[in-house]
Amino acid sequence: MENKIESAESIAFDLKSFQNANVFIKCVSQFDFLTTIIKDRKFKARYVEENIEYLKLKFYNKEVNSITFPMICFCDIPINKLKEHIKWYGEYAICLKKTWGIKSAKLSPIHYINLESKLVERYSEYLNDTLNNKDVTEIELQYMLDQIFYYKPYKGVQNYVEKNQLLPEPKPKLFMDEQEWRYVYLPEKESAEKEINAFYINGNDDSLKNDYNDVIETHKNNSLEFQLDDVRYIVVPNEKEKENLINFIENELNIEKFEKYNIVSKILVMEEVEEDFT
Repeated sequence: MENKIESAESIAFDLKSFQNANVFIKCVSQFDFLTTIIKDRKFKARYVEENIEYLKLKFYNKEVNSITFPMICFCDIPINKLKEHIKWYGEYAICLKKTWGIKSAKLSPIHYINLESKLVERYSEYLNDTLNNKDVTEIELQYMLDQIFYYKPYKGVQNYVEKNQLLPEPKPKLFMDEQEWRYVYLPEKESAEKEINAFYINGNDDSLKNDYNDVIETHKNNSLEFQLDDVRYIVVPNEKEKENLINFIENELNIEKFEKYNIVSKILVMEEVEEDFT
């Protein structure tokens, strides 16, 4: 039988996953963050620093340990298995239809890599050769960066916030469990929004990241927009926050009454999900 490869778009319409959620989930740490997303109907990119020490990159004898670039991240973890994920990223979540993420937002899944593999060894050699080649073409350079933007180690360590306090030491993390899909926003060279670097390296200065985030806050093209019909679920931690969200929908959203009823019907309480489905 001849193998046939279909586009992600056609798969989204024809197939349902038996392993992952059939929604894209964005977790946030505060109620206000959730309501802002719902009210604005958009997700905004933010600069995030990614550790790339594992690539052993050198740019003209300067070691490159991290790269910081603007992105929007989602997961497709089944909701009844979100317990660990929300510890890291927040106990409020909005879940969008998979067709929205693939067709409209054009999200791409992260490629998780084993740092002991030959793939990483060869990729590191290729990157170092490309970075230090004066004759590298724009296409080659862009391909190299795209790979960095969508690669991530299978496991590592990550900063962890507990009771609103950043722990002094990062915690071990199995990144592959995040099942991350990502949108990367890079201001174009020809764009009117090109006031800042699309990315920067070795960004240990949080003030620089904050300044860059303030700049892209005003960019029209840094967002992924959605319609309320694209929302499958909204997740809150408990009944009290469900009441708060219903009050917000009733009083703050300028939409028709039947639309308010519809969005309220999509609210899930994580305490109930954990009790009933785990």
